[in-house]
Amino acid sequence: MKGIRPLRPHRTAFAGALLFALLLAACDRAAPPAEQTASVAATPAAPPDLAGGPVTATVSADGRTLTVGVAERSIEASAADFFDDRASKFDKATILAQGKRDDVYQVLVSAEAASDPKRDGGRCRDGREVVFRHLEFDVNSMSSTSTNDVESCLRRLRVVAQRRSADGGFEYDLEEIDADGDPSSIYLRYDGKDYGRAAAR
Repeated sequence: MKGIRPLRPHRTAFAGALLFALLLAACDRAAPPAEQTASVAATPAAPPDLAGGPVTATVSADGRTLTVGVAERSIEASAADFFDDRASKFDKATILAQGKRDDVYQVLVSAEAASDPKRDGGRCRDGREVVFRHLEFDVNSMSSTSTNDVESCLRRLRVVAQRRSADGGFEYDLEEIDADGDPSSIYLRYDGKDYGRAAAR
């Protein structure tokens, strides 16, 4: 997909015992300035309103499949695939960011599910999962890519604030609670100046 600028996540440094995997394919990593990490304690901002699309995310009636796409093209993912076999059904899915350049759509989806708290040595002892997944697909071909940017237990990871930046990108302040109950901050930024028109309301 020559000429496509991917959404690029960045994160701050965090404590060693975090229970999530940050998987970034061909993405730059950088820590934000101190004033940005300090914003984690700020009052949560209203999220961008993406309910009108164009990309939508729909969970099937049985909860086992998530469909993300537009009228011309959609892609499906099972809960088992999305949550790496730690859950069999989606509870809900939300589009956090989306945009388009030429015929290629990019979407950041947040999905939640109930998991088996005994799996992975009790990794998710409260039995809840959350995944942020970045999807990219071309409406004129069968090509698509996806990467999980964040995986964690739901009650140990929460979105504190989310903002639109001047270039059309998205910023997220997250808080992670480790097994001892100690909090740490995570910062994600998705550069989006090439995708601002489609994501704007």
